[in-house]
Amino acid sequence: MENQESTLFFNIHTHRKPQHIQEFCIRNAYLKFTENLAVSYALSSGLHPWFVNQYNLEEISMVLESNISQKSIAAIGEIGLDKVAPNYEKQKLAFEHQLKIASEAKLPVVLHIVKAVDDTYQYIKNFKEPIILHGFNGNLAVFQQLNVSGKTYASFGLNLKKPSTKLLDLVQTIPLKNVLFETDNSSAKINEIYEAFAGIRGISLVELKLIVEENFRLVFPQFQFQLKSSGESAR
Repeated sequence: MENQESTLFFNIHTHRKPQHIQEFCIRNAYLKFTENLAVSYALSSGLHPWFVNQYNLEEISMVLESNISQKSIAAIGEIGLDKVAPNYEKQKLAFEHQLKIASEAKLPVVLHIVKAVDDTYQYIKNFKEPIILHGFNGNLAVFQQLNVSGKTYASFGLNLKKPSTKLLDLVQTIPLKNVLFETDNSSAKINEIYEAFAGIRGISLVELKLIVEENFRLVFPQFQFQLKSSGESAR
């Protein structure tokens, strides 16, 4: 990729349409049938741990398997464990079930983890597909613990604009081959998040965009795309 320049900003987890002409989004659909959304862009879909009381395992399978068959799903997520939220035992069942679906479909997962790193590790330690740590705000040791197969990526977002000391340390030490970016449900622009990371890390925006594009292609090799004028993908 020498002497090249990426034209795209990759936003791997968002709840909105692209806000930048060069933005490629993977939009979060929670657990919904994509045929009811009439989409022509990339989606992630999964049962968030906050909502595990709303679906049983059979319903999770029915929705995700239907979505996967349409090829609109780029990742399963966000899924995971949240000890602050209720129904923790049900969360574990849903998480394990969705990891199995992702593994069978050979799809990456977008993980929501709150105060549950050790438990999460027990579920993902044999998972072979790429893992995205959504809104990651841990330290390098936590990242290394969760990088079970060498295919784990920390996804950084709005917190880069007002980083804690812990986050500054992480940004300065994490391997760039394990970095992705997101806007989640914030109003932040994806280019601003890239710029914040580049400034903290002390690298050029051009270099960072090239690295993240390569990371994106490794995580989502099955998802072919091209940039449209809206910034969305064409299949």
